[in-house]
Amino acid sequence: MTASLRPVKDPAIERHLGVLAASRDILPGAGQAWVRDLRSRAADALVRDGFPTTRIESWKYTDLRRVFRNEFAGQAQDIGALDISEWRAGDAGPVLVFIDGQFSDGLSSLDDLPAGARVMPLSAALAKGDSGIEGLLGSVAALESPGLTALNTALMQDGAFIRLDDDIELAEPVQVLCITSAGFSGETHLRHVVALGRHAKATIVQGHFAVGDSSGLCNVVTEAAVGEGASLHIVKRQEESRTAWHIGLVQARLARNASFETFTLSSGGRTARNEVRVQLAGEGGNTVLNGLALARDRQHCDNTTDVEHAMPQGTSHQLYKSVVDDNARSVFLGRILVAKDAQKTDARQMNRNLLLSSGAQADSKPELIIHADDVKCAHGATVGDLDEEALFYLMSRGIGADEARGLLVRAFAEEMIEAIPDEAIRDWLDAALVGWLEDGLQQEKAA
Repeated sequence: MTASLRPVKDPAIERHLGVLAASRDILPGAGQAWVRDLRSRAADALVRDGFPTTRIESWKYTDLRRVFRNEFAGQAQDIGALDISEWRAGDAGPVLVFIDGQFSDGLSSLDDLPAGARVMPLSAALAKGDSGIEGLLGSVAALESPGLTALNTALMQDGAFIRLDDDIELAEPVQVLCITSAGFSGETHLRHVVALGRHAKATIVQGHFAVGDSSGLCNVVTEAAVGEGASLHIVKRQEESRTAWHIGLVQARLARNASFETFTLSSGGRTARNEVRVQLAGEGGNTVLNGLALARDRQHCDNTTDVEHAMPQGTSHQLYKSVVDDNARSVFLGRILVAKDAQKTDARQMNRNLLLSSGAQADSKPELIIHADDVKCAHGATVGDLDEEALFYLMSRGIGADEARGLLVRAFAEEMIEAIPDEAIRDWLDAALVGWLEDGLQQEKAA
């Protein structure tokens, strides 16, 4: 008797394939053959590769099984009039607002853009068959990469489409605000697509906020093609409900002499992962990746980076910090790959972690893979607690213990925020840090 083996089906993947089958004709781009084909290829990749597990090195410390045990079933809600001023990084510049993954025309403002600049919802670009998006969507964020890119591509419901022609510079940041309503328990799959022509310049501010407690999943992918000599700066503030889940990927490809910078401040989510992948595909490319994780209670915050130096004369500098309290956990995985022909590469990577309690945990794994012989590369990591001498000094000057701790934590974290040149963005990020510190102080007083 011969036994036949049937492949084990993942219920979570089967569920998502069912969602795709039911919504294929109403998702953005349904009228475009190439979009339907892209979604089908993404579904095939999802079935073939499945969701990432801890056996994959880049997901070693972040287990998604708890995430996909949930059957996210909530629908987008109409929350009516909403004051978004507290979530904006200044009053100037175009704003795209998404509520539970759906574009809000009433809350958005896309006026006063210069000629040669296109900023619009992804759904609108796909609906009108914008020639600038075909061949770009799905060209940078690879379906085969371990993660949720395939799921995002199959079910992407909206996002921002930003394209600048050669030599176009945006004077003000483009703000993309993704807001979750109270009680929302569904999934949002947002896809942001950015393309900068030669010598173009832009700053993009991404904000993820919650009106109230929610338990949904936000799966957001940003893919950026940065042209020759162009400059792109992305700043992200992730402050969703602490009972929600957030998986974010920023993937960029840099042409010759292009520059790409990111800064991520993450303080929300039960589990939050912020991944940045950069390929320096042209000679002389430059990238700066910075991030700050603030975690308490039982939060899990993962910052993962992957930088590929494919061509000579490239530079990449990374600095990630985390402040971890209670029984929370932070993760940093950083990988730098220097190809054989990428001579004269300058790559640096540092991770610093501050633990505020005995139950806090920080995992750090910086990694260098170097195939060239004429390079300058370095990496490092530190884990420690508050400086007792500095704490004693402040208390000896009449400052209370809680206030002294707050001052030291703020000094550790704010060093990174102060390096951002735009004052409005600095204030926006500083507000998140101050709010996190004040929330912790209130919890200690209530205990």
